[in-house]
Amino acid sequence: MLKKSLIFTAIAFIFLSAVLAQAADKKAFDFTLNNLKNQKVSLDDLLGKGPVYLAFWATWCKPCVKELEIVTKIHQDYKDRGFQLVGINEDSGRSHSKVKSFVKSKGWDFPVLMDNNEKVKRDYKAFGLPYSVILDSEGYIIHTAYGFRPGDEAKVKKIIEEHLLTQEADSTESEAN
Repeated sequence: MLKKSLIFTAIAFIFLSAVLAQAADKKAFDFTLNNLKNQKVSLDDLLGKGPVYLAFWATWCKPCVKELEIVTKIHQDYKDRGFQLVGINEDSGRSHSKVKSFVKSKGWDFPVLMDNNEKVKRDYKAFGLPYSVILDSEGYIIHTAYGFRPGDEAKVKKIIEEHLLTQEADSTESEAN
């Protein structure tokens, strides 16, 4: 029984690794979802300012909430330089008001979009939660991750800084000319 479990785990790991490897450097799927104010927000609205962190999450998912608490701190450090954090809520069946009150209780100030029919979740192959996707300012996928473990924030911060530094160098160069 243990041998079968190990084989299944190995196959699942290989499959997920292949999916994640294919996702990197591909153009992200465009989407339009309602935010907590019931206004439509599309991915295209978010692009062009800097890297975008899409966090697929649910209120019942404790690792999701922990991830968002950590990434919120990174967002605070870099939002003035174009970094955007966007929560894509996967609480199917929950009302906007319940998710809105949860977000308010956490003091989160980033956009939360409601994926009520889970189409965006399927398009991005978010088979489990938490799942995150980092896009560059043009909408190319530069990083994906299932789960969030202590220490992951250092990798996330490095990826974001690399993309912010490129933009900062470009703007500094153009100011000098």
